[in-house]
Amino acid sequence: MEKIIMSYKETEQVGIFARLKNGEITQRNAAQMLSFSVRWIRKKFKRYLAAGAQGLTHRNRGKPSSRKWNDKEKRKAKMLLEGEFKGFGPT
Repeated sequence: MEKIIMSYKETEQVGIFARLKNGEITQRNAAQMLSFSVRWIRKKFKRYLAAGAQGLTHRNRGKPSSRKWNDKEKRKAKMLLEGEFKGFGPT
């Protein structure tokens, strides 16, 4: 069995979506409990049915940031700070 890293809110959602799957509550009730729109509940519920609890986790979890500097950018910044802009800093 694979471990799933979830936030507290995502863990709470699993319980509510399980109740929704069992027919204990309606989509409107689930939306009110989670402070989501009914439309968003429908979308997340489809993902829950298809992928289980894993479908409720944030999709970017475990991926590197898109804002992360690569080695080429780091070298260029270092070169600028050592050369033309030496001593430049916040004022």
